[in-house]
Amino acid sequence: MGDDLPAVDVGSNRKVIKLVVGALHTCGILDDQSLKCWGYGANHRLGFLPNVYGDNNGNAGDSPNEMGNYLPSVDFGSRPVLDADAGAISTCAIIEDPTDGRQVTCFGFNFEGVLGRGITDVDSSAGGVYMPVNLGTGLYPVQVAIGNDHTCTLLSSGAVKCWGRSQFGQLGIGTTLSTGNGPNDMGDNLPVVNLGTDQGAPLKSIYIGAGAYHTCAILETGGVKCWGYNPQGQAQPDLLPDQAVGDALNELGDNLPTIDLGPGRTAVAVAPGDGHTCARLDNSAVHCWGNTQDFASFDV
Repeated sequence: MGDDLPAVDVGSNRKVIKLVVGALHTCGILDDQSLKCWGYGANHRLGFLPNVYGDNNGNAGDSPNEMGNYLPSVDFGSRPVLDADAGAISTCAIIEDPTDGRQVTCFGFNFEGVLGRGITDVDSSAGGVYMPVNLGTGLYPVQVAIGNDHTCTLLSSGAVKCWGRSQFGQLGIGTTLSTGNGPNDMGDNLPVVNLGTDQGAPLKSIYIGAGAYHTCAILETGGVKCWGYNPQGQAQPDLLPDQAVGDALNELGDNLPTIDLGPGRTAVAVAPGDGHTCARLDNSAVHCWGNTQDFASFDV
């Protein structure tokens, strides 16, 4: 480790401005607003096909001459990448199209509609990496977050939309049915997550995070709401023993509690994991809940 641990080579004179890590692969947005991915490449999750680059199975980064200038950027047709995330089986990016504006496009293994393409193809190899998700009329993404097999995006309006698998209510739309692999699942038919109201007005989100099977949103008020898989209280500790929060409509909206972060405290970032969630607070403390091995909060 230390000085003996080499830096990841992403290309001559290139720097990573955002790094995202999935279960078995990693992606970086570079300073030229391109995206490069490496690691386990099955099902097109790195953005290129087996035998096109990397090993025969599409892996990249485990053999000589696979990184640096050898590693291709994901081909979005020269569209700049503004945000990205890597999940267990897929990758998503927010790109800027000169005509259509900001768009989300996802690629990889299309299990239960996690790519949001409205089709049942097993992966994105047939359609390629550029197939924008239909978010609905006049809606534009500002952030994307991926769990094991669900995807969420924060919209410019402050609303949140999610698609993919929902067996624990992680989509936040009051159902355990998967959404995103049917022709009528997406677009205006895909509901926003009901985050509740503040003095009669719908609450808006400013930041989202996706864990393995649960999702969290920081509200414009600085509070945090989470929904989805909850056996260890990672989504809603106050709602135990409810192991799935958000799989019914009456568990959402104003009925979905805000996480208790402590007196007067607000969140500036949230990071859901598998069995736990942590939030960085306005006083630079970190507050965690769920399977935290008996620690609740600490100062960084």
